[in-house]
Parts: sequence; C-alpha cells; structure tokens
Amino acid sequence: MRWHSAYTTRIGIVVMPLMIGQLALSVIQAYAIFDFYSLIDLLFIIGVWMSTFLQFVPLHTSISHGDIDKKLMNRLTSLNWLRTLLWTLIFFWSLYIMV
Repeated sequence: MRWHSAYTTRIGIVVMPLMIGQLALSVIQAYAIFDFYSLIDLLFIIGVWMSTFLQFVPLHTSISHGDIDKKLMNRLTSLNWLRTLLWTLIFFWSLYIMV
C-alpha cells in the first residue's frame, strides 16, 4: 500500500511536531504550576499519546501491510472519533484553564 505509506509519512511530519509541542507545554505547565487543572491536562494528553501508539500505529501498520478489511476500517473510524473527542476536550479544557 504505497499510498498509505506516503500518507502516514506526510501526516507524521505535520502531526508529530504538534503532539511533541503539546506534550512539552503540558509538562512545563504541570512542573511550573502543579495543580488539579494542569494534572488533568497532562493526563488527557498522555491519553492521546497512548491511544496513538497503542491503537493507531498498529492499525496503520496493518493497513500498510495490505491487511485491510471492513472490520479494521470500522475500528479505525470509531477510534478516530474517540480521539477527536479527546482532542476537543483538551482544547476546551485548555481554554477553561486560561480563563
């Protein structure tokens, strides 16, 4: 699956710096002002990282190897919605912390 390998490489170039930056800022915030809000923020972000590497990387690896079926694609779609929800929660939580 050449298209998928190219896609994951290109999206990784965009997403990984953002994820690393988000994690770094959250760790700095938790270190500088350790409170309930910074802890929850850090836990949300760790959750996204765990989801990415424990769920999404294996699914995308399967796709890259050509192991594509309807069940795998449905799982990927469902998990993407859950991860989108988690990133939305992080966004609103961050806004709440700033206000």
